[in-house]
Amino acid sequence: MEAVAAARVAMVVLFFAMLLVELRVAWVERDRPLYRWKDSIESWCLLALTSAISGLSKLFLLVVYGAVLERFALWEWRGTALEYLLAFLAYDLVSYAFHRASHRVGFLWAIHVVHHQSEQFNLTVGMRTAPLRNLVDWPTLLPLALLGVPAWWVMMLFVIHMVGQYWIHTQRIPPLGPLEWFLNTPSHHRVHHGCQPGYQDVNFGANLIVFDRLFGTFRPETEPAVFGVTAPVPGFSPLRSTFQPFADVLDRSRAWSRSDRIRVWWKPPGWSPDGAKTPSTPPPPKRDLAIRSLPEALATATLASLLLFMAPAAMPSLPTVLALLGFGGLALHRVGLCFDDGSAGAGDTVFAVGLATTAFLVPSHAVLFALGAVLCTALALSAQREPRSEGSADAFA
Repeated sequence: MEAVAAARVAMVVLFFAMLLVELRVAWVERDRPLYRWKDSIESWCLLALTSAISGLSKLFLLVVYGAVLERFALWEWRGTALEYLLAFLAYDLVSYAFHRASHRVGFLWAIHVVHHQSEQFNLTVGMRTAPLRNLVDWPTLLPLALLGVPAWWVMMLFVIHMVGQYWIHTQRIPPLGPLEWFLNTPSHHRVHHGCQPGYQDVNFGANLIVFDRLFGTFRPETEPAVFGVTAPVPGFSPLRSTFQPFADVLDRSRAWSRSDRIRVWWKPPGWSPDGAKTPSTPPPPKRDLAIRSLPEALATATLASLLLFMAPAAMPSLPTVLALLGFGGLALHRVGLCFDDGSAGAGDTVFAVGLATTAFLVPSHAVLFALGAVLCTALALSAQREPRSEGSADAFA
């Protein structure tokens, strides 16, 4: 377990080192379309929300995984090199299968689509994880328990998987020659994030691309990808990006029969009873709405991240966990208000009371919460609403 903890620390350091390098290159080359502040802050907030939910769901997974491993394992783990290799391949295969299902099953796509909503493609998109995924993907790891793979090695494979999924979210690395045959590379993953015809629903690989080649879902990079989705969510609110896809499906199926309203969650995205399909042409760029205050958004996003990252560590104090999750989510809502030029109104008061309550439940961070609340309030009062023109890149703003 100490090795897993050390690997996680190394992973975080590596993530930020790579991000700083890409940011530096983009800044020097004045590649403004590569980064957009709103999009990158939203991706970070989604990572924080994912961390809070996955931290709690992993506690349940470890209990179930341990029980299956102890009672139903078909193989006795001896720790040979071959077993480590086979476990790695098995983890990559189940990741491929679940990723492919996430593009072909309605309710899984509604969860996963948040990762594809960004119209940029940079390393912060690698942090743009789907918050609800860990509530439904944990059963895919149980086959590893049947194979006798110990829980600590599964956790290490998760770290390896995260590194493999992070570095491929960049436009700065060209095709890598012979490595393209078996590794999932940035070139392959740019295709996966493209929303133009021919680039949709392909290249599902995690660390390897071999399963795409075996099962007929591989496409090479033949033209620049148009990043995003064909039905974009307006604005950059983390909560809206997460839950709007579910609302869209409910709204679209309102006039259908009861059975069809159930079937739509299991059918491929865009399915309808009459056979009409959702257009697959690339959408226009996401419109930039007015921003209330970039400093306020940064400060609020920092507070939201702090609250949400602390939630898993607060177990088993359930009131503290609920407070951290609740007011962390409210802070994410405020980030959306900053980006979408909404009116906070009574939300400011609720947010301040929420922070005070959370500080009471977590006294060791009371001073930090208080300073953050003062900072956000001061920035909110001084913010000047100056709408930007539509289509503004808003990069490095």
